[in-house]
Amino acid sequence: MTDDVMGGVSFGELTLEKLNSVDCIKMSGHVSKENNGGFVQMSLNLMQIEPFDASIYDGVELKILGNNEIYNLHIKTVDLFRPWQSYRSAFQTKLEWQDIRISFSELERHRTDVPFRKEKIKRIAIAAIGREFDVELYLASIKFYSNS
Repeated sequence: MTDDVMGGVSFGELTLEKLNSVDCIKMSGHVSKENNGGFVQMSLNLMQIEPFDASIYDGVELKILGNNEIYNLHIKTVDLFRPWQSYRSAFQTKLEWQDIRISFSELERHRTDVPFRKEKIKRIAIAAIGREFDVELYLASIKFYSNS
């Protein structure tokens, strides 16, 4: 998904790749601020009939490789109704595979006052957002983790 849904001119694509013998999804493209735009993202719907209950987990772990840019993890719950609302955390990518853990306690509310409820997750996304830059991000896995 890109900001073209709201008139922006950012572009992106997802492809299946094998990088350094690792199967992954590659998100590539360009984030543009023209026409009030500014994002490229890939997302996964976790809600079937009911929202996903992540109450036994402490956060999200990504196996990721990027182009030394900053990307965001965005989580939406059933409590959020507007497209721009989410719970977010930024992370820095490197030119090598890395495992990044983002604790639910690190998530910041974006354009909402509603507290995050990890038992009510409906969607999770990786976003290139907020400034002009080239997108090149490889995602090998995304999973929930527990510290116990």
